Order: sequence, then C-alpha cells, then structure tokens
Amino acid sequence: MYVDPSRVEMALRYAALALRPQAERAAKNVEVALFVASLWSSATPSARTKYTAAVTSLDAALPWSAVTKPAQVAALPAGPGKMGALTPILRGPPVVLLILGQADPEDEGVDGYRLIAGEPRAEAILGALYEWDVPLLTRTATASGWNLDGAEEPVVDDGAEEPVDDGAELPVDDEEMQVDDAPEGDQPASPTGLTQRQKGFAAAGVAAGFGLLGFAAWRLG
Repeated sequence: MYVDPSRVEMALRYAALALRPQAERAAKNVEVALFVASLWSSATPSARTKYTAAVTSLDAALPWSAVTKPAQVAALPAGPGKMGALTPILRGPPVVLLILGQADPEDEGVDGYRLIAGEPRAEAILGALYEWDVPLLTRTATASGWNLDGAEEPVVDDGAEEPVDDGAELPVDDEEMQVDDAPEGDQPASPTGLTQRQKGFAAAGVAAGFGLLGFAAWRLG
C-alpha cells in the first residue's frame, strides 16, 4: 500500500499549527491550501468522497479543517484500513483519508513509501494514522521513507537490578582462611598467627636451649 511518509510529516506539522491562534495561522493559509490541493489531485475517487464527507462534518473553515483533528470522532465515517480490512472510525484529521488514498505511482524508487500487508510494523503505522498516534508517526515518518523500526515498542529500563546468586561463595582474605583452617582449640590469640599450643612448644624449646648452655658452661669450668 502506497503511503507517502513525507506527506504525513507535513500533516503532523500543519495539525499542530491548527491548534494555534488564528493570528499565527494566517501566514500559512495558502501553504496549507496548496498541500491539501496536491493530495486531492492525486487521490482516488473513493478517497475524495470519504474526505469530503469527513471535512464537511467539522465546524471549521478550509483549509484548516482538513488538518484539524475532530473533537467528535463519531461524526467521521469509518474507512478501509489494515490493508483492506474494516477499521475503527478515523480519529485523525480528514487529510489522512487523502494520504491513504493516493494512487500508487508504481515507481521502483518509492519502495520505502509502501507499507507491506501483514508486516506487523506496517500494520502498526497504518493503525497509528487512523488513531492519529502522533509519537509513533513522528518516529516513523521520514522524507526518505518509513522508519519501520520506530514502530516497535520502545524498551523501557525499569532500573531493576540483576538477581544475586545466593549460592555464590564470597571471597575471604588470607587471615580469615588461616583462622578457619586451624584445628578447634588452637585458634590464634595474636596477629602473629601462632596458636596457644604453638606458643607452648616455642617456650619449651627456648627453656631447653638455655639449659644446654648452662650445662656446657659448667663442664668447661
């Protein structure tokens, strides 16, 4: 289905301007009129009929009524969408009907302007046109073609922390490992790392050494 995204870009811009006071819109009257006229000239007869019914139901003057989102959506007729299936009533400005009703120029150079039937992102864009989903249309409509990736749901970072494995072993330093490896009852009593039993053996060895020195001195004397 041929849908010119550059025309959608312009419709978004003019629809936003239509909400501004008349004094701000006056300078764009001719520009908007030419925009609508160009769409009318290349639209199919069926699209023109639907557009006329939609625009005349609005309490606004041309050309701004063509790009004005209706306050009462029930007044607008439903149109074909989702690649030919019935869709809800149009909630966007009437000019959308002309954009969707453009005759396909069948030019190989405009493949990026076509929405492929059954392609989820293309279906999302078409639905956004009927619902007038401005954020999605703003992300996807470009002068060079449709940005289909923009039709995908944006990933939201909820700030959740990664789960912690409760079974993971925590690192311990060398001193803690030395204490844990020591036999029960031989826990070290000082930063030297010696146990009470090790200190006892050391003291006995020192005493024995002094005894041998005394015996040697007595024999020499």
